[in-house]
Amino acid sequence: MEAKTASLQLTLRIPTKPPYAVVDRKSQKGPLPRLEAAATPLKIPVMARYRHYKNLGGPGDTVFITTTCLDFAHVLRRPEMKDRMVSLIYEAHRRYKVTLHAYAVMSNHFHLVSRMSDFHGSDWFMQRLKEKATKTLLPLMTPEERDLMCAQVGLDHRECWQRSFDSVRIVSDKLLYQKIGYTHRNPLVARLVDSIDDYRWSSAALYTQGLWSPETGLPLDQPL
Repeated sequence: MEAKTASLQLTLRIPTKPPYAVVDRKSQKGPLPRLEAAATPLKIPVMARYRHYKNLGGPGDTVFITTTCLDFAHVLRRPEMKDRMVSLIYEAHRRYKVTLHAYAVMSNHFHLVSRMSDFHGSDWFMQRLKEKATKTLLPLMTPEERDLMCAQVGLDHRECWQRSFDSVRIVSDKLLYQKIGYTHRNPLVARLVDSIDDYRWSSAALYTQGLWSPETGLPLDQPL
């Protein structure tokens, strides 16, 4: 009878509004245990399942790139962390001769639209940008921000980013403008601002000021 009850419990459907806790009624008679809303959110450590993207974009290609913080942790939520990440983006584009078309730094990821140099592809460029960002940002994190990433097995506080990044090779002007628009709308969709120009950590305001051109991209002097 006990085995039969356990098998029946597996068929219960969890409602769609978390969190939930199972009511323990082993000592009671009556219907099977049901699910009720928990008074306090349940903290269940779960290892994230990462998607391993094929990093597209060779030398000279224009690429739309998205990279995400480890465990989707919001370690860039403080303004000073976003400021530093924007500085690192500009520094990497200057150093490696990469054209920057658009960017947006959010609390747990960032987007780039960039034209790679004639010597290296997006995987080479992103490896160096992420390594530099890790070395720079880790010492600036609070203990609470570091703890946000501790659920990832094997982290050892050595990484900030997921192992791969998402990239789309841009092959037309239409796709270029679409990805630039998507990048700039991120803060608006997240309801962080009322206008895309109001978000400090994206290139949207630079477009409004007429500082972007399809040939040369954005000026690489620091905007902040």
